Amino acid sequence: MKINVGTIFGLACVFGNSSLIFAQSASNDSSRVEPQISLTIQTNIDSAAVIIDSNQVGFTPLTITSITPGLHLLKLIHPDPANWLTSNISDSIILHTGDTRTLRYAFDTRFVVASQPYGAEVLVNDSLVGTTPLVLRTTSMLDRGTLRIRKPEYEEALIEVNDQSRGFVPVTLKKKWGYDGGGSSMLNEITKKNSSFRLYLVGATAIVSGATAAFCKIKADDRYNAYQQTGVPSLLSETNRLDTISAVALIATQLSLGLFTYFMLSD
Repeated sequence: MKINVGTIFGLACVFGNSSLIFAQSASNDSSRVEPQISLTIQTNIDSAAVIIDSNQVGFTPLTITSITPGLHLLKLIHPDPANWLTSNISDSIILHTGDTRTLRYAFDTRFVVASQPYGAEVLVNDSLVGTTPLVLRTTSMLDRGTLRIRKPEYEEALIEVNDQSRGFVPVTLKKKWGYDGGGSSMLNEITKKNSSFRLYLVGATAIVSGATAAFCKIKADDRYNAYQQTGVPSLLSETNRLDTISAVALIATQLSLGLFTYFMLSD
């Protein structure tokens, strides 16, 4: 049997080209990369700590690309954690492959307005919001606004919200000219008794709320440890609930201590 040299050469070219095509196809398949997730986190106050799934990953503003698809728990810690009037932010996010998302969060700022004498009305843009001592949260109506503090027979005081430091706003009201606030000896005696009663009340509130905050925090830590071991979602919900109660009780404790000191100095 005679084999044509031209035929052999043609078959070699065909098989060679086929191998090259297969090699190029394999190379193209291996170069395919799954699209990354891009997550940007911004806050109205920079340098807030970003914690994702119990791991701190940086500070705001922050862009993260090394994150997997799925459900993630996000927590933002205020850059001034020593200030008991600040709060943290918690959220849950679901990410999919190729997502490019920007999340923006705003921290609440709270102010304690305390006047001497107490019981003064607090107004924002001519709207009555409460009487002193009063805890206010910054909202759009408070941004760049002015608080008006008024009480019968006292001069009205104006307070710029943005000028306050660390959230405590002390206000001393001046008596109107010509007003005699001396009163009778019986009235003075009643006033002294009321002052003693409010000191006892505020002190007792501080003790009770402090103990509550400590107890709930210990329980929350126990629930979270159990959640990490078992992964039961109800334990995480219980942890969040106890943390919230502990935070509220801690705020009440700090506020009571501040008012106790304020009443002591004013008396």
